[in-house]
Amino acid sequence: SALVEDPARPLAYQARVNEAAFGLLTTLDAEAAWDEEDLFSLPEQLRLLPVLQYIEEHLDGDLSSATLAGLSQWSSSRFFEHFQKHMGVAPIDYVRRARMRRAQVMLLRGEPVAVVARESGYRDPFNFSRAFTRVCGIRPSGYRRTHRLVHGSGPHGSRSDHGRSS
Repeated sequence: SALVEDPARPLAYQARVNEAAFGLLTTLDAEAAWDEEDLFSLPEQLRLLPVLQYIEEHLDGDLSSATLAGLSQWSSSRFFEHFQKHMGVAPIDYVRRARMRRAQVMLLRGEPVAVVARESGYRDPFNFSRAFTRVCGIRPSGYRRTHRLVHGSGPHGSRSDHGRSS
């Protein structure tokens, strides 16, 4: 099934959620000097905020469950349990969807598929295209074409992928 039916609303909603979470995290960080013991006393949801921020800032890097669990100061199994409980999906699915949200925005901006793939954590544009199609229900080039017609040509005009296929 497709990640989003109407790309404008989910992206705007996710941006508002991320902004609120990052705002809360920034406020907490500014008002106190945190050490490891403080992290253990935070409510479960708040302990996920640094993880969510790290994911958003490192979509092109290593986002393994072990890496993310280390940020939360939970064991891998406890991290997986709490992440799924509070986010409604497994960490790997959340990361995949976050990467695809980034890819959707970049595609609408007219970025070449190879660049979108790399910035979304994929070394190979072919693997990226397969993952995008599996998650979003449409190939990257089709997504760009379809949504440009709906939302206009974007900041890069009618720039193409210079012959690259997706």
